[in-house]
Amino acid sequence: MYDYEDEEDDLFGPPPQATKPTKQKGIDFKKELIQLLIEKICPIGREMQKLKSNKDFLLKILEEGSNKANLVASNNLKEIKKIVGLSE
Repeated sequence: MYDYEDEEDDLFGPPPQATKPTKQKGIDFKKELIQLLIEKICPIGREMQKLKSNKDFLLKILEEGSNKANLVASNNLKEIKKIVGLSE
């Protein structure tokens, strides 16, 4: 049973009172959700636009990633060939 005397020490506080949802609460929730989405998604979109406008930078990143992947794949292939007995 919930002990209301220890309410201040309870991490979650007292149990919420059951309230009937109203149209206004739904509207308020949607407004808050929209604002949160705008705050979180817009900076990502701005960064994507900035990156898309700098093609040289993107090509450099892709080339560096490709070189790293080729090095890893080459080392893996050497190890596999050694295990299978296809290398010297």
